[in-house]
Amino acid sequence: MLLDSLYFCLIIISGIFLFVFNRNVNDVKADWWDESWSYRKEIGVTNLNTEVLEDFQVEVVIDTSSLISAGKM
Repeated sequence: MLLDSLYFCLIIISGIFLFVFNRNVNDVKADWWDESWSYRKEIGVTNLNTEVLEDFQVEVVIDTSSLISAGKM
């Protein structure tokens, strides 16, 4: 009986946790470009090799100091 109560409490607490922390999660879509963003910059990635790359990591370096000095961060 005690074990059943513990399982029930665990399920309730897990449900509350998932509701609280996952309620603002949206699916990512290809048409993500949002015109209402105040600051945005397109990043183009070009493959200069002849082979097709899949699941490949790309380093993106952002100069935050210039954004901070411009009052954008």
